[in-house]
Amino acid sequence: MFTEITPENFEAVLHGTPGALVVEFYSPTCGHCKRTEAGLRELEEPQAAFARLDVLAHPELAELYEVTNLPTLLFLKDGELKNKLIGYTHPLVAAEEIRKLL
Repeated sequence: MFTEITPENFEAVLHGTPGALVVEFYSPTCGHCKRTEAGLRELEEPQAAFARLDVLAHPELAELYEVTNLPTLLFLKDGELKNKLIGYTHPLVAAEEIRKLL
């Protein structure tokens, strides 16, 4: 369900995914990140794509979107940033943001 973002696929995923895309910037040791991801996995929104980026492994990519706190969710449509949520995000809030993209 989640595409892992790396320097090699960064452009293709963020700017090449048509329609709605939710990107989670996370750290493997972040408890709020784990809760946010679990909530996103429950959504099972077939009209949206999901990706995630480990900021400890790729801090240079996090800097491109000025990610300073975790977790951070980006909501993109056709490669264009539409919204950014910082901190734990309840699944219902994420679902509403996805609906706005559709």
